[in-house]
Amino acid sequence: MSRTIKAILIDTFNKEVKEVTYTEGENSLKEIYQLLRCNCITSAESYLFEPLGHALFVDDEGLLLDEPIGAFQIADGQVLSGNGLIVSTDEEGETQSHFLKIEILKSIITFRDVADLPKPSWNVYSF
Repeated sequence: MSRTIKAILIDTFNKEVKEVTYTEGENSLKEIYQLLRCNCITSAESYLFEPLGHALFVDDEGLLLDEPIGAFQIADGQVLSGNGLIVSTDEEGETQSHFLKIEILKSIITFRDVADLPKPSWNVYSF
């Protein structure tokens, strides 16, 4: 049985923070990819969202793009590449509709220039 999930989209292309919905089910990951405009996601800024029972999803490969769609920063956290999607999570890590106040989020989100993005780096360790 599918249900509608309410999420908060940080849209760096249009420089807006807004509520969006997607349908939970077998195509939900595809819908998240479309909202984020990417092909691979990861969670970010967990120190901020985990205690609130939420998660922030971003493009896992955003720093590797030749032409990122935009960048944003939450409070004094790191500058992130691409769009962001905030959802609530339950005890098992399943996504749920958010319950955060969007106006508060708008007050702590800053849209940044892509020149502010950190350069990607890799560490190689031998064992």
